[in-house]
Amino acid sequence: MKRDSAEPETTRPSIRKRRARLKAEQLREKLLTTALEVLDRDGLTLTLAHLNVEGLIRATGIPRSSYYRAWPSNELLYLDLIAAMVAPERMDERVPDPGTTALGYTIIKQYEDRMGDRDGRRAVLRELIRQTVAYNFDSTHESLAWRTHAALTAPLSSLSAENHSRAKEILGEADSRNLKRMADYYTEMLELFKLRLIDGVDTNALAVNAAALIGGSVIRHVMGRAAPAPLRLPGIDGELVDWHPAAVGFLAMVDGMTKLADEEAEHE
Repeated sequence: MKRDSAEPETTRPSIRKRRARLKAEQLREKLLTTALEVLDRDGLTLTLAHLNVEGLIRATGIPRSSYYRAWPSNELLYLDLIAAMVAPERMDERVPDPGTTALGYTIIKQYEDRMGDRDGRRAVLRELIRQTVAYNFDSTHESLAWRTHAALTAPLSSLSAENHSRAKEILGEADSRNLKRMADYYTEMLELFKLRLIDGVDTNALAVNAAALIGGSVIRHVMGRAAPAPLRLPGIDGELVDWHPAAVGFLAMVDGMTKLADEEAEHE
């Protein structure tokens, strides 16, 4: 009997440690969830230094000492926040931008009677690019999530060497996933419009250049540059309409990277 009663005593310390560890993990999860809710609601318009840690501690209701045990430095919190911000479960529903893709499908449906021949598809493609790029520019520029992501990535160069490498790894993996999703979307669009990429270009290159074009335009505007004046160019019915400069650049990029699919070229 003594032996039986003694066995639980030997296991209690490990049980207590396991429970403490789980509690610590739950604490971290609770604070990260609260931080993401705050960032989604209010954004982070400057840098990590402007994140209200004290407010997060109060909102989560955890002891300050517990917070500093979980994140002894702001850099460690930064790494966890970056990882949470770009986690697949968050980004899968945001990339490609749902509003932009929905608008694109609406335009194709609206002009489906023109999709039966090459000239008609060309006209619809131009209109799709004209509208969706302008929409994507505005939605990205106004997005708290995009501004928060930009603010969180800004202090990358100030991190310690180890944390800098880890942050680059996290962001690189997220960027690769996002580009893959965008490449899949562009593959679908190319098939719909009976286009294919020229030799030496793949959908990843198309996705990279598209992201650089629109993202660069947004960054330029965020830095205080005046909103680009629209260009007056022919629309789908031949009349002059407003084109966002980024849309003109996007169309030029598509024209330079694609050609008619083989079966279409045979009927030229």
